[in-house]
Amino acid sequence: MSPGRRRLVTLLALGLGLLATAGLIAWSGGAALLDSLAAVGWGLLGVAALHLLVMQVNALSLRPLLARTPGGSPGGPPSALRLLRLWWIGDAVNSLLPVAQIGGELVRARLLTRDGVAGAEAGAAVIATLTAGIVTQILFAAAGLLVLALLAAPGEAQALPWLALGLAVLAGAVWAFWRGQRRGLFLALARRLEGLSGGRRWRELTGGAAALDAALQALYGDRRAFLACCAWRLAGWLLGTLQVWLILALAADAGTAGGLLEGFVLESLGQAAKSAGFAVPGALGLQEGGFAGGAVALGLSAQLGLTVSLVKRGRDLLLGLPALLALQWLEGRRFLSRKA
Repeated sequence: MSPGRRRLVTLLALGLGLLATAGLIAWSGGAALLDSLAAVGWGLLGVAALHLLVMQVNALSLRPLLARTPGGSPGGPPSALRLLRLWWIGDAVNSLLPVAQIGGELVRARLLTRDGVAGAEAGAAVIATLTAGIVTQILFAAAGLLVLALLAAPGEAQALPWLALGLAVLAGAVWAFWRGQRRGLFLALARRLEGLSGGRRWRELTGGAAALDAALQALYGDRRAFLACCAWRLAGWLLGTLQVWLILALAADAGTAGGLLEGFVLESLGQAAKSAGFAVPGALGLQEGGFAGGAVALGLSAQLGLTVSLVKRGRDLLLGLPALLALQWLEGRRFLSRKA
């Protein structure tokens, strides 16, 4: 696809996402939604603080993978704070830029190489962490569906079979994705990218197609390291429940606020909808639909589900804009040092 056509498709997807979000807001009641958002108020800072904890836990999923790689930095894996920095910046790229929620992974690999990790090992660790995140998200979403089946409001349970079917299809796609990696999918893709980019910039980032594939297979062969990575990612999904619980507690009227179980269901379904909408910039509209639909199924209002989604958008802006500025500063400093 040509760059011009790609931009057109991105703009079209963005426009549809905006229309879907506007439609959901109108359907739920704009005035009530504004009241809920106002009720959260400065609580947004607490939500952002909890998200920093989630990002730190997710960032630590890289450590078991980097600790076992011979191409790691001489001083061992990067510190927890350095890993938090690269995860923070990668999340900002995925959330705020039209990169199909994958550009942040490239940025993370690039930042790892700047911390002294060899290109192939950095790229393989980021890909393996992405795979672990998808696998554990399926477990998280399945658990959310189970809890929803127990908590669903009367008359709302008829949607559960369709949700379960969608989850099964997603699980099959992830299995095919993992098997493809094991059979050299990334080797073929990396060689293609190597040829398109002229080779130099790609090899600088990944060490070359064959090296990247060999490093990735070695990571998957170390089950203990990969399972440790999965454990960290699953912990990150579970911690996200606390953010939703806090938003519900701040935004809901007395007697209608959901507890931790409702927060668990909303977070699992909302994150699944966001991942399903990876091709739409920021999953605009799809994330909102996931949270609104989950809230209705739980017997809460669609407006409350939309409040959760929009507060998360505000959190992404609050944390993401400084991260993009930090990325610009890092790249500018690197450019100046290379020019000097």
